[in-house]
Amino acid sequence: MSRHTDGSRRRNEYSGAGIYLENCGVQQSYSLGSHATVCQAEVYTILMVAQREDVKNCTEEKIFICSNSQAALKAIALQGEDQCLLCGDALESLARQKEVGLVWAPGHMGIPGKERVD
Repeated sequence: MSRHTDGSRRRNEYSGAGIYLENCGVQQSYSLGSHATVCQAEVYTILMVAQREDVKNCTEEKIFICSNSQAALKAIALQGEDQCLLCGDALESLARQKEVGLVWAPGHMGIPGKERVD
């Protein structure tokens, strides 16, 4: 089952992040204040999914986390910043229990879970 993530920033004002867990209908948003970039917001959403107890404890053996941010996915793979390193650690921890996949899903392309989190 897929978990969808999205991060955003409003015209130099505030950043936000959201997740949608398809299997249980959980939809949650987070305010990230005025300093987070869009990429940081995207990485944060992936971290939030990887750390959720309901994701860790679900019966599914494979978990796919979908993001429309290639920059965030690359940053996590390279683990260049502290936030990306923390996210990588959380994903590795989750991968000890489940098969985990990070998937790029283009935004605004009619993907139901992705449209919902947008």
